[in-house]
Amino acid sequence: MGCDDPMSYPQDIVELRVLGARAEVSARPGYAWPEPGEAVDIRFLLAAPGALPELVWRFEACLMDASPDGSVLCREEAFVEREGEGTPSFRVELPLAAGGAAQLGVRGVLCETGRLAARGLECESGRRLDAAVRLGIAGEVQNRIPEITEGAFTLDGTPLSAEQTDRPCDQVAEAPRIASNARATLRLELGASMREKLPADRRGFDALGEHEALRVDWYATLGRLTPAASFIEADAPLADSEVQASWRAPEVSEPVWARLFVVARDRRGGSSHLERAVCVMP
Repeated sequence: MGCDDPMSYPQDIVELRVLGARAEVSARPGYAWPEPGEAVDIRFLLAAPGALPELVWRFEACLMDASPDGSVLCREEAFVEREGEGTPSFRVELPLAAGGAAQLGVRGVLCETGRLAARGLECESGRRLDAAVRLGIAGEVQNRIPEITEGAFTLDGTPLSAEQTDRPCDQVAEAPRIASNARATLRLELGASMREKLPADRRGFDALGEHEALRVDWYATLGRLTPAASFIEADAPLADSEVQASWRAPEVSEPVWARLFVVARDRRGGSSHLERAVCVMP
């Protein structure tokens, strides 16, 4: 079993997936960690091979101590609960008395084509997906989001821009194109300013290095991406801010959209993403 190919690769979007979450302080755009009394807007990134299915969800937010293994372990009952339909997107207001906690934990459940249980983070029916995000509680220590700027994501050197995928791709003149089964290089330029200098107080995050490390995850609905993830390590020079992946387009008999996702994460709850589409031509 250990020598067999995996049933699916982590970079392949073959079913509904939760790829990450963007958390941003409502009153301070560009920052991921809220101060006591501030509100933070959280939106989860979902991806599926086609249109997203019907979804219902419920999330709760709680105060945490530092979690070395990355799990959300509430030290007391949740102080707020949110539920809704579709892509999870909601606001959490951090209590004024939260200054004694190390982290803010947000965890929840999504029910695909099903129903939520009457209470708790459970599905009464449908496929269940779990999702969570950990954030620090800001004060003197802050965390800027590692933003992906427009034009930073390229295919063989050509910047990828957002495309309308509701039309057949061969009818969109400006859509980037690639031949069936061809190979291309995806690059992401993050910029040295995205790697913040870390203070002595890490709030339970990113224990190594003077500057924060960044991770970039690559995903595709079609074709094959290699590797699944790229890293800019804590001891890398600040000038080393570009990562890349190789993408082999699928073999097709008619024009088809292939959707590409890139998610940049620091190890402190900051995350940003882009979704782009490429027309694969026979």
